[in-house]
Amino acid sequence: MDIDFRHKANLFPKIRNEALAFLATNLDVNLCYHSHAHTVKVEEAVTFYGTAEKVSENDVIDLRLAAIFHDSGYIRAYTDNEVHSVNIMTEHLSSFKIDARSIERISSIIMATRQNCEPISILEKIICDADHDYFGTEDYKV
Repeated sequence: MDIDFRHKANLFPKIRNEALAFLATNLDVNLCYHSHAHTVKVEEAVTFYGTAEKVSENDVIDLRLAAIFHDSGYIRAYTDNEVHSVNIMTEHLSSFKIDARSIERISSIIMATRQNCEPISILEKIICDADHDYFGTEDYKV
């Protein structure tokens, strides 16, 4: 098993908890859609879709990390929030000594959530579907 994967997998619960606490503390509570609750729902959806698509454990962890950070950029700016999300994710994951290859990969997954972006890889397609998963459900509020 890849040492970088083991390191990331072992740290995932701590990274997740710290990132979600960061979002809960810093995201504008007036954001209707790009909220802490939305982030948790996207993480659940990427896990479900990733498992259904039979992607690797490493892919699922990268999807979950991308989901957790994908809207964190709204803390800094509403315009180009995905770029800010990538910067926030990079800061957080670098502090945990996550390898550069994983950070680059998670960055591309996050960037696939840009409006009017055409996802290419299966992981990009999964996060795009997950990001819009609850449109039309009772949980979706406008």
